Parts: sequence; structure tokens; C-alpha cells
Amino acid sequence: MRPKWILWKQLKSKETGLGWDNEKRTVAASDEWRALKIQVYMDYNMQIRMLLLCKEYMDEEDTFWDLMACIIGCISKYYLNHIYKVPCMTSYFTGQRWMIELLNGHETRCFNDLRMYPPLFMQLCTDLETRYGLRPSYRMSIIEKVGIFIYVLAHGAPNKITRERFQHSGETVSRVFKEVLYVMDGMSRDILVPRDRDFKEVPQKLANDARYMPYFKDCIGGIDGTHISIIVPEEDQIRYRGRKGIPTTNVLAVNTMLWTKAIQKERDI
Repeated sequence: MRPKWILWKQLKSKETGLGWDNEKRTVAASDEWRALKIQVYMDYNMQIRMLLLCKEYMDEEDTFWDLMACIIGCISKYYLNHIYKVPCMTSYFTGQRWMIELLNGHETRCFNDLRMYPPLFMQLCTDLETRYGLRPSYRMSIIEKVGIFIYVLAHGAPNKITRERFQHSGETVSRVFKEVLYVMDGMSRDILVPRDRDFKEVPQKLANDARYMPYFKDCIGGIDGTHISIIVPEEDQIRYRGRKGIPTTNVLAVNTMLWTKAIQKERDI
């Protein structure tokens, strides 16, 4: 009787606006109040069950310690799988040491690995740092960051090979590559520009060739189309299939020397 009395006290304690239904022989209350109290009862019932379960295991000592061993085993497994990490990139020959050796060694080695000689590589690092905002991090220098970027471009190296070469995680390699790529985009806008921004001069190739003059006299760009292979659902492949024998999409590219625009045109067959 005592648990029921405690539950009744919790339900009725400090409650106002309640009445008594003589027909149903129960408390007259709103649906919201009943839903709230049902949840309280479920929580109370769960606490009672947990107390009884612990008491049962405490009474049986062997079973209790079996349960504790099971819990400790689960905790240990979770710790080993998700918290404790065995270091992977532990080589003494880190990416920084490799870059220093490469830049201070024979210039042919540097050219073979980075496709540029040491003075040019160092000038690139200086320009990216002083003019375009590339900054070293706590564990990586400017030289190593640019080295990762150039190494990937020079060899088409995948993430796994790059992280082994520079002894960094795959996430770090990807993040550094994107960081340098963003900075290089700013540099390219200052370098890849037309010599005559107003296009007042006619290129000699157009001026001295009767096939082009005067038809291309005022041309300041180029336009061309191409077909690029694509992967589409099987039911849509027929309207994308042309003379190449594979599904393609028609792309029109317009280059005005200042910007490039690509227009994708769906094939209508």
C-alpha cells in the first residue's frame, strides 16, 4: 500500500482545479493533466523496477559481479574503439623534414617531385604568404602546405599516398589542399589577365591571315561546343546517346578572356 500512497501523493500534491467524478469514481481532470501524470507514473514505475533489479543482483553476489564484468567490458570496448587511438603517422621522416631535404638537395630531385626548382618554389611560398594571405599553422609551415598542394598536382597523387609522404592524416591533407587552392585562386586573378585589357590591338594571327580578317577583327574571345560523357538512369539513356555510342551531354563554352561561361544543352533526339 505504501508505494501506491506515495504515487497518489505525487499525483495530487499541490494540484488545483481538480474535481471528483461520481460516475467513473475517479479524479475529474483535463486530458493534458492526465497525459502529464501518466508520464510521471511511467518514470516512477521505471525507478521502482531498477531498484528491485539492483536489489535482486545485490542479493545474488555472483550474478551481480557477472553483470559488473559485462558493463566494464562494454565500456572498455567503447573506449578502445572510439576514444583511444593508436598513432599511425609515426615516421621520423616527416613532411617538413622531407621538404627541407628536397629544397637543400640537388635541384633535379626538387624538379622531379615538385615540377619546379627550389628558388622558384621558395618565391611562390613567399608570394602566397606576403601577398595572398596564406598562413602557417601550429603544426605545419608554409613550405609544407605548398609542398602538399604542388605534390598532389604534379603527380596526381591520391589522398592515401600524400598522407603517407607527408605523415599527416587524410583530413589534414584535404583541408590544407583546399586552403592553398583558395589562395592560388586569388593569385591566378592577378596573373592570368590579358595584356590589353581594352582589346584595342588586333592579334597578328588574325590580322595577317585572310581566313580570319576581317571576319574576326573585333573578336575578343572564343566559343566552342563539346560532348562530355555522363552517367544517367537507364530509362533516360536513349535521348543522351549520339554518334559517340555513349551517353553524352552537349556543353557550349564561351571564353571572353575575362570570364568563362559554360552552358549545358540537353540533347533532343
